[in-house]
Amino acid sequence: MRSIRSNLQPLLQPYLPLATILLAGGCLAAQRPMQPPGVQPVIRHLADRVYRLEPSFRDDFRSPAHWRMEGEGARLWTETGWLHCDARSGDVHAATIWCTAAEFTDPLWLAFDIRFLDGLFNGNLILHARGPQGEDVLNSSAQRKGNYDEYHLFPNYILTFLNDQNAVRVRYRRNPGFALLNETFYKPALQLDRTYHVVIILQAGRVQFWVDGVKRFDGSDPQPLMAGRLALRTWKTYWPGRTSPSTTS
Repeated sequence: MRSIRSNLQPLLQPYLPLATILLAGGCLAAQRPMQPPGVQPVIRHLADRVYRLEPSFRDDFRSPAHWRMEGEGARLWTETGWLHCDARSGDVHAATIWCTAAEFTDPLWLAFDIRFLDGLFNGNLILHARGPQGEDVLNSSAQRKGNYDEYHLFPNYILTFLNDQNAVRVRYRRNPGFALLNETFYKPALQLDRTYHVVIILQAGRVQFWVDGVKRFDGSDPQPLMAGRLALRTWKTYWPGRTSPSTTS
């Protein structure tokens, strides 16, 4: 295996820590480019590469205290180390769940387990979200009801994965304007009550989407967004998500 320094290229610069969120094993770990005193780096392996991560925030999902939901009638709760979201009912049949702990800066690593228990097998992530003037997007949270088009009006990326035409469709969009940057299909389609381990790496507008150790999508934005809030989102779907035990050891 190559050294950490060489394996961080070309996606990452040598020894550049990833801003990281790990949703798994009953805890959420986030990291920023500056390593806090006393925090040891975490080494993660993905395919033939090695990544150096520096966690700075953890959530054991005993409660959803670090998450704010937009979506009238949807439900959000935690249970046995899983964050549950049920958007099968309500006025808009959708939920957007913002992480209130921090804004995250480029580059970003996001890893989580997810199970689809009912509904349309719809998963979305909103990344690097900021208000129209660069302000914190949470300042306007009370004005949104969870409708999809509300998130097309301010800067962010939306990465969507869902079942479509007996396959998984992955779409990468940039806002404002809902511009499609890239999309792909892969098989087999998502299955009910199966646990999927997802890894997303975002750096300088380039996003990679990995499922169970296989890279399923790789797309870029030539005018990258570099920082902002993170949200999970779904439509007419019930899923629980957690930090993967394999990413916390």
